Amino acid sequence: MRKSFTGLFTKNWQFVSVLILGLLVRLLLTRYGNFGDVALFAEWGKRFFDLSRLSYYYDRNWYYSYPDYPPASPLLYAGLYWLYERRYLLAEIHNAIKIIPANFIIYFGKPVPNDPLQFGYGYYLLLKLPPIFADLGISVIIYRLIFRLTRSIKKSFAGMCFYLFNPLTVFLSAVWGQTDQLVALIGIISFVALHSNKAWLSLPLMFISLFIKPNWILILPLYLFYIYILKPKVGNLMSGLLISLVLFLLLVTPFSESDVLGFTKSVLLGSILPVAKGTPKASVSAINFYSIFFSVDKTPAAKEILLLPISYWGYTFYGFLNILSFKYLTNLRKEKLLEGIIISIFIIGLGSFLFLTNMLERYFFAAFPSLVILLAIRPKLTKLLLILNLILLANLVWAFFRRSVGVINHLFSDYNYLLVRILAIVATIAFIRVTRYNLKRGEARISG
Repeated sequence: MRKSFTGLFTKNWQFVSVLILGLLVRLLLTRYGNFGDVALFAEWGKRFFDLSRLSYYYDRNWYYSYPDYPPASPLLYAGLYWLYERRYLLAEIHNAIKIIPANFIIYFGKPVPNDPLQFGYGYYLLLKLPPIFADLGISVIIYRLIFRLTRSIKKSFAGMCFYLFNPLTVFLSAVWGQTDQLVALIGIISFVALHSNKAWLSLPLMFISLFIKPNWILILPLYLFYIYILKPKVGNLMSGLLISLVLFLLLVTPFSESDVLGFTKSVLLGSILPVAKGTPKASVSAINFYSIFFSVDKTPAAKEILLLPISYWGYTFYGFLNILSFKYLTNLRKEKLLEGIIISIFIIGLGSFLFLTNMLERYFFAAFPSLVILLAIRPKLTKLLLILNLILLANLVWAFFRRSVGVINHLFSDYNYLLVRILAIVATIAFIRVTRYNLKRGEARISG
C-alpha cells in the first residue's frame, strides 16, 4: 500500500502542482489579517527573549495577553521570532547569488500598518507557516486515507483538492494564522500510527498535539478507547509513554528549571486547562446548539434548565456521543476500523462543538478532515456535509470580522441573532442526520 501511494504521488505531476498552488495561494494571502490572535502569538514569540524563562508564564505585563497555551506553542513562536530577527541574511543571500528578489526582502521587513508592536510582514508570514504547511500535510493524509478506503485515485485527488482549496482552511491558516491545522495534523497522524501498531510513535504525537494547544483533549477518550480496542503490546505502550515523558520534561524545563511539579500545578493545570478566560458561556462565538435558544456570548453556562446547569447538559450530550462511538467501534470488523475511527472522530469532534458549552468558533476543526473524507466515501451525504462546511465557514467569517466590519456583524446579529439561530438549527439537524446514517450503516454491516 505504501509503495503504491508513493508511486502515485511521485509519478503524477498533478499532486506536486496542486500542493505548490495551494501553498502559493496561502502565501499570497498572509499579508492580510495580521491582527488579533496572530498578533498575540507574535508578542509571545518576542517576549520569550525579553523575559527570564522562570517569569515568562507568570508575568502579567503584556500588551495583549499572557500566554495561555502549553509550552510547545511559545517555544515554536520564539523560534520563528529568532528567524525573523535574522532577516538580514536574506539581503546577504541576495547580494551573493541574487536568488531572493529585493522587493520580497523589503516587504519581509516592512512593518504592518497600525501594528502597535511594529512587527514586519515577514514575522507574520513566518507565524502562519506552521498551519499553512499543516494544511498541505493534512491534504496528503486525506488523499492517502481516501485511497485506502476506496482505491479510487479520482476520489482521493478530489478530496485532497477540496480540502486544500477550501475557503475555510485557506482563511483559517493564511489569514487568521491559527494553529488548529497543526494540532489536527499531529493528532490525525497519531491515530494513523496507532492503527498501524506503532503506539510507541502514536503516544508522543498525541502528547505533542495536546502540548501545542489542548483542542484534541475532547478526542482523548476516543483515543484511549481505540488503544483498548487495538490492544498494542505493553512494551510498545511503555516506550511511547517514556518518549512522551522525556518530551514533557524537555518542553517544561526551560520555564520551570527544577520545579517541574510546581509549574505543572500552577500553570498547566491552573491556567491552561480552563479553555477560556472569564465566566463560561452557553455559547461564546460558536454557531452551535445553544445558539438556537440563547444569545451568543451572553447567557452563562451555569444557567439552570430543568434543574441542571446548561454546562451539565453539554457534558451529558458529550458523554452520550462518546458511548455511541465506542459501541459503534466495538462492533466493527477489524478491516473496517480505520473507516470507523474516521467517522468517530467526526461524530465526537463536531458533536463537541455543537453540544458542549463555552465553545469558540474554531473548535470544530478536529472533525473537519473527517468531514472531507466522508464526502468521498459517503456520496449520499454530500448535500448535508456541504451545508455543514458552509455553516462552519460562515461562523469563522462572522467571528473574525464581527468586531471590525459592521456589515458582517449586523448580517448575523440583527433581529436577535436570527441568522445565527437559523444556521444553528440547520447545523444541528445536519449533524444528527449524518451521524444516524453512519451508525445505521455500521449496524447493517454487522447484521449482514
